[in-house]
Amino acid sequence: ALVDHGTLRIDEPLRRFGSIYDLAHFDGHYFTDKAPGSSLLAMPIYALVRIATQPDDWNIVELCNLFRTCLMLPFGIAGFLLLRSLLRSLGVSAAAIRVSSLAFSLGSPMLHYSNAFYGHVLVAVLVLAALRCFATAGLIGPRDLATHGGKTSRAVLAAVSGSVQRR
Repeated sequence: ALVDHGTLRIDEPLRRFGSIYDLAHFDGHYFTDKAPGSSLLAMPIYALVRIATQPDDWNIVELCNLFRTCLMLPFGIAGFLLLRSLLRSLGVSAAAIRVSSLAFSLGSPMLHYSNAFYGHVLVAVLVLAALRCFATAGLIGPRDLATHGGKTSRAVLAAVSGSVQRR
């Protein structure tokens, strides 16, 4: 709707592709009721392919596959690389990094959501990027990985919650 019609209203895409569940109706028009982050990230990809194609050249399955391939898979790969970089910067052993990377990719929903057009991977990768920035800035370090009596270090919890203050 933004690229083809210059609006947030999804009246025309609804006519073209059919009804969806995540729908809001306001002032005689339809809008998505989801947070727009994924859609805004996909918009330049669609705008780029629209240079050489027409809207009718794309069905909904092809569009979803385009966004999965050009947006979500690269984010999934970035998450894998960010995790490895973060763990290296925190002084984690190479063996533990390999196991953690495997567990992250295959033992969590990361691989599945890297092939779906949902915001879950985007959020996970942004959290990893924030933690990597905290490590680069020296706000978290190897000693913060330690647990004390079964309790996770306050610095790591603060970093995850976004309320890290310089020590």
